[in-house]
Amino acid sequence: NTDFKNKNYSISAQIELAIPHIRSMLEGARVNNLNQISSALYDLGNINLPARGDRELARALNDEGLAALKANDINDAIDKFTNGVQADQGDQEIVNNLGYALIKDNQYDQAIYALMNTLTLAPTRSAAWANLGYAYAKLGKEDDSVSAYLLTYRFSQSQQKTREFLRTQSNEDEDEKVRSASYRALVIIMKSEISSM
Repeated sequence: NTDFKNKNYSISAQIELAIPHIRSMLEGARVNNLNQISSALYDLGNINLPARGDRELARALNDEGLAALKANDINDAIDKFTNGVQADQGDQEIVNNLGYALIKDNQYDQAIYALMNTLTLAPTRSAAWANLGYAYAKLGKEDDSVSAYLLTYRFSQSQQKTREFLRTQSNEDEDEKVRSASYRALVIIMKSEISSM
């Protein structure tokens, strides 16, 4: 399997700069500190990102990776997405798809690194926060998982769909750790909505 984290991508320096701000957003979500989340989001927006690469090649590799995922060929999907990231390090969708494929391959630490890359490029991408929440849950990092799910909800374009996603995951996921983190996030969301009425 491809070791995404140890590839020599120029984005690596940006990820290292971004991680403290992403961690700050997670902490802000954990304690419901909107100022902390906003401040970290602002700081993330000030990180210089790498120049865009060969978008046409990257998109073709992304399409091939999605087809491999659909065919349940996870290793091929990871290779296609990794090559897509090499072609265009600034394509947030490809990096997020790589994170998702790494989750499917049970490479949770690698997935977290790829998802941190996605959030460096697009800190309000709710799908990346959802994938990050799942990867943290699988590693037994429930507090980080809950925080990532809360940020998924905060940045979601359809909060109703996000609640349904968390509800389904809390009832149906095969892993108790994922069910527990999803349920905790859902309870916090529901309490917050009731108190704001």
